[in-house]
Amino acid sequence: MVLTEESEYSEIFPEMFTPHVHFLNIAPRSICVMIPNASGETLRALALAALLHHATLCSDDSAVLDFYDSHKKLLNSLTHYTRHSAPGEGITWTGSREVGMSLYWKGSKALGLLANLTNLEQTGDWTVRIHGKVITGTVTVPPLELATVEFKI
Repeated sequence: MVLTEESEYSEIFPEMFTPHVHFLNIAPRSICVMIPNASGETLRALALAALLHHATLCSDDSAVLDFYDSHKKLLNSLTHYTRHSAPGEGITWTGSREVGMSLYWKGSKALGLLANLTNLEQTGDWTVRIHGKVITGTVTVPPLELATVEFKI
């Protein structure tokens, strides 16, 4: 089974994908780039938003390929986790609309993945609500980049 979403995106933000993308959390997700004349920054922001949803972009643009190449080690480490939650599923929260957070976990080991979709460094609070626990912290995320936080749940 493959989930397909076809939309032209006028705005890129962490919860931009429609709720049906969470319907089956084991389905592969591949997002076709449908933004005419997208700049490298726009494509990088879209790749960040897609990654928060455990998805990849179908594109041979150098901005997209460079993004995946520069994060190869992190992307490989995500395969060690058995569960994933994307923004909008009610498990993670950040204090900024432009910074999204997803959660990867296996047993009690968790990795929070935060993505800053702006051109400015963002520092803010994050919260995870899982298994009856509330875990909080503060993180700084560079412009158009990722940050990770590891913790036990």
